[in-house]
Amino acid sequence: MTNFLQPKKIISETAIVEGSVAVDFGFGNGIFLELLAREVGDSGEVYAIDIQEDIIVRVKKEFEEKGIENVNFIVADLEEEKAIKLKDSSVDFILISSLFFQLENKEFVAKEAGRILKPNGKVLFIDWRDSFKGLGPDVSLIFPEREAIKLFRNLSFELERRVDSGEYHYALIFRKI
Repeated sequence: MTNFLQPKKIISETAIVEGSVAVDFGFGNGIFLELLAREVGDSGEVYAIDIQEDIIVRVKKEFEEKGIENVNFIVADLEEEKAIKLKDSSVDFILISSLFFQLENKEFVAKEAGRILKPNGKVLFIDWRDSFKGLGPDVSLIFPEREAIKLFRNLSFELERRVDSGEYHYALIFRKI
């Protein structure tokens, strides 16, 4: 699996500015979180949102041990109204990675991204291309790239570009119009 998801490469291509405010929706095992924290630097901050409290406790402890202090952890169900306690137009960058196949209300989560994102703010959207015989999610849960583009365009985002994310995932950068 030499061409699996490569977080360092992907984040390096996003042009996140030091001092930015970034959010990771459903950060899971946190593979992108430390990279985001480094990109925004000490003058920026990252909000790490996940529904699984045990994962938050574990990753928060790891970050404390590493001396990473610019990440704020939030326990929240992204599909619940007002669960994200961030202000409207307060965020520069949002990462949504391998999350939509797990969600019932995809449109609501995309709308919340639009609500908290500043004008011209960006969303990096990454998801599975296929099930790959069980390596990824069940084929019935795959959220196709064309559907992601359609959803975000309908919510006043434009597709800025695609990012090479290996053969198993697609990655899209959307800009809020």
